Amino acid sequence: MGLEKLIMHNVVRLYIAKRVIKMNVEEVWFELKEILKTRRFIPTLKEQATAEVLEITDDAIIIRLKKGVERKMEKSYFYKAIDILKKNGRVRQQNLQHIDTARYVLGALTLLPYFVKIREFDATEGKHKWFVKFAK
Repeated sequence: MGLEKLIMHNVVRLYIAKRVIKMNVEEVWFELKEILKTRRFIPTLKEQATAEVLEITDDAIIIRLKKGVERKMEKSYFYKAIDILKKNGRVRQQNLQHIDTARYVLGALTLLPYFVKIREFDATEGKHKWFVKFAK
């Protein structure tokens, strides 16, 4: 029974990995909006802070930071993150420069079963950093 369970687990992981590669940002956006309808908060990638979900529209998710400041996470931010992820195999906050909600965008992606957060070595800085990668 243990071997069957392991094989089934690997089949499911392979299916998810193949689906994510073919997945477009509209599918990710739709699933993320569905998940956020039941959650009040989005964590950052490092889980050091959270933002309150105020409103979900067709093109953006409005969040309130702990300081009371409202920010908009636009659908295009997720498109950029997924595009970098497809090209590089991983994405981190630094890759999303000029996006003031980058850490929440990456944290929101990890709420989906297709993505995982992982701490890996970054040769450009010579340190371990947090990345989002496709789930295996």
